[in-house]
Amino acid sequence: MNTTQLTIKPHHQRFADHYIATGNVTASYLFIKPQSKHPKDVGLQLIKNPSIQKYIAKIQQQMESTTECTFEWKVNQLHKLIHGSSQKVDDKGIVLPQYANVMMNAIKELNLMQGHYAPEKHIVVNVDAPVEKIRSTLIEYDKY
Repeated sequence: MNTTQLTIKPHHQRFADHYIATGNVTASYLFIKPQSKHPKDVGLQLIKNPSIQKYIAKIQQQMESTTECTFEWKVNQLHKLIHGSSQKVDDKGIVLPQYANVMMNAIKELNLMQGHYAPEKHIVVNVDAPVEKIRSTLIEYDKY
């Protein structure tokens, strides 16, 4: 028996498997409980469950390692969509309208994959040290 099945309830596993396939929390919860009155709310609670998150991460990692669709392959395919053909631009180098949406979506996906839209995390720290020591540390780590 797979060790991931031992750490997660069967209905949670069905929810997670459906979520992996669809990426839709509401549909995944309705998959395991079709008569639910609040599938989005309950689905969002389930997706935050640490054991379900670990299960999803483990399955996605297994899928990544057993398929040819690795992160690098995905990035390469998106680059091909963006830079693939001179037929996508006119003689002035402007993207033809029929390809603009595809190229913009590929650029957006690349940015998401590379974390460009991820929110910055700010942490407030109280430090009992001389100002010069703090300034030199910030400069050392390029944060000043």
